[in-house]
Amino acid sequence: MDDDKKLQDKISEGLRNAQQSDAARYALAMLFPKVGELLKTYVSRANTLIERRQKRRMSLSEFTGSYFHLDPQKATWARTEIDSVLNQTDPRESLKRIMDRIRVADERDRPRLRRLFLEQLDGAFSLERPFTLEWLQSIIQFSPEFIRARDQVVVFLFPTENLDRLRRLVVHALEATSLEERIVLFKGTISTATDITLLCEVFRAVAGDKNPSGSTKYHKPATLGNETEPVREILLTKIRYFAESGEIWTQADPLHVLWCWWSSVISAEVPEFIGRAIGDPTGLRTLLHITVSLVRSSDGNYEQVSREMWSKIVDLELLKKLANDLLAKGTENDRTLAQRFLSALKNSNRR
Repeated sequence: MDDDKKLQDKISEGLRNAQQSDAARYALAMLFPKVGELLKTYVSRANTLIERRQKRRMSLSEFTGSYFHLDPQKATWARTEIDSVLNQTDPRESLKRIMDRIRVADERDRPRLRRLFLEQLDGAFSLERPFTLEWLQSIIQFSPEFIRARDQVVVFLFPTENLDRLRRLVVHALEATSLEERIVLFKGTISTATDITLLCEVFRAVAGDKNPSGSTKYHKPATLGNETEPVREILLTKIRYFAESGEIWTQADPLHVLWCWWSSVISAEVPEFIGRAIGDPTGLRTLLHITVSLVRSSDGNYEQVSREMWSKIVDLELLKKLANDLLAKGTENDRTLAQRFLSALKNSNRR
């Protein structure tokens, strides 16, 4: 509102109806600094990005969801518990303790515990904690369990899941490192990783796409300078090795590995690989699964195969034929998988 007096009167009127007017006043001041000034209710300001991230301010999109979930939760982490874990010498042992704690929790509490831990870790590295090679290697090592769990939360039709949280966490941590440190972190972690789903997402976020048709949606806050292409080649070597050995299909999410591969080359290398892989039962089943995505809309949710996206690397007509073959003579699981794909393909032009 442009008129400060009208705004002040409107808020004061609302506060008179609040059960706890002081608490409501401070909550409004924290959410909206201008309101704090009008009501002469000041909370500590957060001017820098690090301060705003530390205070989980609504001005940062990754924290807006928290303001809509104000109910107290029993499944949470004590600050002392998190600190004691993070302060251990060996990051692998720290993350192992966290995973053990989550695994023994009630099943319904595990998604919240995973999400909160990733938030806490993001906050720790956004502030003062050094982001070492051991920490990045450990996060990559334990990332598949987080990624497969997904723990999706949808706010206003926009879903966020653990892969998004992990990517954001690592990119934030890399922002605080020097160029030399960043290069060491990438090279050292690529060489040891057995699952590169998260690494592929982080690399695209940091380095962008080489393929002119890639148009990655990520920003590039932490570049790799003149080492961008050498690091890309190291990652490509790993991807190609996984493709040759078949390990690409056992990654936490092969979809992101394939798209990182495609975005990093200009040749027809990826379509040629998929053309061969589609004849393999494992490759076929994986492609039938990962080409289907959920579309959320105000008119209802539905599954879709995006022709615009997938036709770049997959022969969708051949995939459709093979899906119909499975539907006619496959196992029960194969028929379910094929029917899901075929139904989603019919929605390919739906908006």
